[in-house]
Formats: sequence, C-alpha cells, structure tokens
Amino acid sequence: MSDYKTTCTVATDCLRVSIGTVCTPCSCPDAAINIADQDRYNADFARARSACGAVNGCIAACAIPQAKCTSGKCTL
Repeated sequence: MSDYKTTCTVATDCLRVSIGTVCTPCSCPDAAINIADQDRYNADFARARSACGAVNGCIAACAIPQAKCTSGKCTL
C-alpha cells in the first residue's frame, strides 16, 4: 500500500482497491488510493492475480464502502 499515492484533495481523487490477498475468489475493496495510480495498481493486481493459478468465481457480494478524502488521505 505504501507504494501507491494516497494523498487527496477531494473524494473523487480516491479509488477503492483490494490490497489484501489477491488469490481469493472475492477480492473486495479494503483500501483506497489516489486515482492517479489506477493504471499501475491494475497492472500490479493483474500480475499478482496471474500467479494465483485458477481462482473460482466469487459467490458472495462484497460490501462496497465509499472512497473518501479524510484529512488529505484516501480512506474507505
């Protein structure tokens, strides 16, 4: 997480992401980063996920918290 920019000015600067274990079927958002790092995050996530082998589909719905900007930092 420390590799991604997390500073913000407004909530729209922030993007929900999954930083936890990527090899689980449900990679629900558990962190927020600055949207400027979205492409790098997507590439990193895809690379990490490809190392997992087969990951079956998610059968549970994720609780999707809102990304927000709190005291200049992206949070959920």
